[in-house]
Amino acid sequence: MGKNFCFILFVSFFAESVCCVSVFELDITEEELKENIISPIKILKTMRVNRTQEGMKFPTRRVKIVFDGLELPKEVTFGYTKIKVKPFVAFAQCYRCFRYNHFAQHCKQINSICAKCGITHENNIKCNKEQCVNCKGSHAATNKYCPAKNHGLHNKKDNHPGKPYYERGPNQI
Repeated sequence: MGKNFCFILFVSFFAESVCCVSVFELDITEEELKENIISPIKILKTMRVNRTQEGMKFPTRRVKIVFDGLELPKEVTFGYTKIKVKPFVAFAQCYRCFRYNHFAQHCKQINSICAKCGITHENNIKCNKEQCVNCKGSHAATNKYCPAKNHGLHNKKDNHPGKPYYERGPNQI
């Protein structure tokens, strides 16, 4: 029974495509978005992207749209506006080791390291100097301009599952 269940999840994962668009007003609900977005491909779900600030979530103008099937439309229409569609590429960063493409619950690092200096120490100890664990640059591992992050994100965007195999990188076929 467990094998059949895993197979079903596998199939449903690859039968959906997710994109992100960003022009929607904050007062429009997810249900209204789903009902009013016109697309050549059936929309399964819409989700507003939130940002977290000081532990509180705030809605943004970005919306994730889940489509039925592997293909994304080139554009969707909302009202009288045509909106270009871009694939949504999730990019994970672990908050235990601060490396990319996994989360803390799956991290093999036993002790947490400091995001600022990249060394294992108590939280109350002040760091002398910032050093990224990913690129060894003089910034925190969570810096959004980290060259290692940008390189990894660029590779992930180039090789997302919705892209035809002949357009992917050599290691992704």
